[in-house]
This record gives sequence, structure tokens and C-alpha cells, in this order.
Amino acid sequence: VVIVQMVTSYRLDEEIDGDLLQDLMLYWPSLDTAMFTMLQSISGGVSWREPAVVLGEVSPMILILFTGFVCFVYFAVLNVVTGVFCSSAIETAQRNPEVIASAMMNNKHVYQKNLRHFFSRIDSDGSGVITLVELEKLLSDEMMRAHLVALEIDVQDAWELFRLIDTDKSGSIELDEFIEGCERLKGTAKGIDMASLRTELKCLSRLLVRFMKSCEEQLESLSGKPPRHSTRRFGATQMQLAYKDGGASADI
Repeated sequence: VVIVQMVTSYRLDEEIDGDLLQDLMLYWPSLDTAMFTMLQSISGGVSWREPAVVLGEVSPMILILFTGFVCFVYFAVLNVVTGVFCSSAIETAQRNPEVIASAMMNNKHVYQKNLRHFFSRIDSDGSGVITLVELEKLLSDEMMRAHLVALEIDVQDAWELFRLIDTDKSGSIELDEFIEGCERLKGTAKGIDMASLRTELKCLSRLLVRFMKSCEEQLESLSGKPPRHSTRRFGATQMQLAYKDGGASADI
């Protein structure tokens, strides 16, 4: 509105040459045409420099006003709108199970490809299997150790890593065994790993209690003493097994 008022006052009060008048009537003759010109300036319909040059002939103040409008829309409004749409699209994609599954499969393929390449670098003799000697040589190289950390496997001891990956106890690690072991050791422990460990500890605790009961009964039978049913849990002063918060803890 301010621009149109100042342009109209300039046309009525000043003597204008033909080219300038033609440009003013093209871009700023009325309020609706001026709004359309401003829309074109921010949407690429016309270069904003062309109507700005015409306004500069009328008054530097409205030139500054128009330039401020373009800068504000470009760097503030449009960026905010673009950010909102991008954020909404990202959140929608993150909640889409198909997109999540596809991304996980792609990451798994890339991870396995990196593991195959890493395996070929460790297998220096090209035998198709990794030995403990080759693994020790790997961990002695800082660059290879950093590569292993980049694969989210942080193990400092070669024998410990070899023992964890060599599940069949054959003394060597094949490619499939290496990939499976590295995927199992990747990152930190997950909830299912902790639940499985807690269940195994419970089973082991029960077996240990039964074993101690059996040993106590056999010792009592050998000594000729009658069974002490009140102390069949091996004595509170010797061992006490208690379950707390779904887990197993032992006090000796």
C-alpha cells in the first residue's frame, strides 16, 4: 500500500519520461498489480531487481522498503515454511514401518559389505578363514583397530574377540561366522540380550541350589547323620540366593 501510494504521488507530481512511466505502469500501477509484482519477485516469476530499479528512480526509501520485504520473505518466511514441511516429512517417514524396515535392510547390507571387505584385509594369506595370529596382527595395527571401532566393535583383546566370534570352537573363523559374530557384538547390549541373560542366570541359580542340596544330603548320608531339613539350603551363613527386581543376586 505504501509503495503504491508513493508511486502514484510521484506520477502525479513529477514529470516522468516515457520509459520510466511505462515501467511504473507495468509493475506498480495499482494495488492488485503491485501485490502480483511482489508475488512474482519472491516466487521467481520475475527478477526482483527489475521492479526494484524502477522504485529506485522514484525514491530510495521505497527501494529500501521493497528490498527489506524480499529479504524478510526469502530468509525468514520461506525458510520457516520449508523447515516445517521438511520436519513433517521426516517425522512421517520415521513413523512409517515400511520406510524404517527398508532403511534397516539397507544399513544391514552396507554393514555386511564393509565386514566382507574388512575380512579380506584380515585374511592376509587368502585362505578364506581367520586365525588367532591374524587377529592379533589386526589389533596391533592402530588403523585396523580404528576400522574395527568404526564398525561398532570395541574389543581390545584379540583372544577375547576370537573366542566370542568362534562359536563352533574350530580354531578358525570363516566369513559367515565372522559376519554373524560381528553383528552380534555390534553396539551395546539390547533389552532382549539383558532379558536372555537374566533368564539364564535364574536357571543357573536354580541348578546351583539343587546341586548344593544334593551335595549336602550326600555328605550327611556319608557321615551317618540324619538329614537336616531345616538347613537344606546350605546354611544362611554359607550362601544365600535371592531374586531381586526380576534378576538373580548371590551373597556369600
